[in-house]
Amino acid sequence: MNGARILRLKAARLALCLSALAFAAAASWPAWREGGAPATREAVAPRPSPAETLTAFYTDRNALREEEIAQLTALAGQADTSDEIRAAAQRRIMALREWMEEEATVEAVLRARGYETALVTVHADSANILILADRVSREDAAVMLELTARETGITGGNIKIIPIN
Repeated sequence: MNGARILRLKAARLALCLSALAFAAAASWPAWREGGAPATREAVAPRPSPAETLTAFYTDRNALREEEIAQLTALAGQADTSDEIRAAAQRRIMALREWMEEEATVEAVLRARGYETALVTVHADSANILILADRVSREDAAVMLELTARETGITGGNIKIIPIN
């Protein structure tokens, strides 16, 4: 498997994780509110709480990033890897490490400002702030956007605040 394909697979995995989170949030809206109660209701395993969902997302995000870094490091270290692929793998590792540092910094700053449940994801040109809340006030959103933009250099239009309830 070549390095470019590995990078595409990793990007697809991360997109899948984010999609799964969005799906879980959408699935929390009961179907009966859309068009009436279903004729029969099957037993369903209890859904995790929003806090459990956020914790699982945090754990999965970190594990996925570490796995990707390990695979890229192994790829870059192989004797038969081309210089181009090695350089691309090293650039990707540096980007991942930078995003991880930015995520940790923004999360720490947000916690220091009183947003205890914030989880941040940073990518090349976007950032997401997931926070346990029913809604986020304009004032809180402005603070979160400003802090995230300052720490990441990402503009406000590419920063999304996602309340998880």
